[in-house]
Amino acid sequence: MQAVWRSPRVMAHGEGQNPMGSAENRPASRATRGRPPYAGIVIDATTWQALGLTLTVLGLLVSILVWRRRGPAAGVRSTAWSLLPLAAGLTGTLRLLWEIGDSIVSWAVRLVFSPVVWVGIAVAGVSLMLFAVSAAMHARGLGTTRRAPAQQLSAEPSRRKAQPAVQDKDMDDIEAILRKHGIS
Repeated sequence: MQAVWRSPRVMAHGEGQNPMGSAENRPASRATRGRPPYAGIVIDATTWQALGLTLTVLGLLVSILVWRRRGPAAGVRSTAWSLLPLAAGLTGTLRLLWEIGDSIVSWAVRLVFSPVVWVGIAVAGVSLMLFAVSAAMHARGLGTTRRAPAQQLSAEPSRRKAQPAVQDKDMDDIEAILRKHGIS
């Protein structure tokens, strides 16, 4: 019988367990506070690329069916769509799209369950209502300051006839011809 070598170090929570204990006993890091419980899981680039490849293979299988049923044009279009997940996985865009979706879902959950956010929505509603009231008041002329009459331009047309800036004999002849034909 062989002797089993054991480490002289004694585990705090039993042999083979995480020294930090269970997930409930671990302190939350700064990066994961307020985030979903899966936020601590790190998916490496290889996994994202494998996901993109898997989605591409599934898409190509569907493309074969589309090619047979709808013809080459639809099959080529379906193949083009099928290659996009692989491209997204290789360029890192798949992870970006996942993080954007995760951020939108986290924001929506916080929006629904946070009373502070609802107070912010109420304040934004009051602000919009005040904008609408001020626009209505301005349109009706209520609550506006009146300008001095000297500053206002007259909206009435003047009664006297405009004089040309330069008196020219040729222009007088042209105006006479226009008047003769009824054009003024």
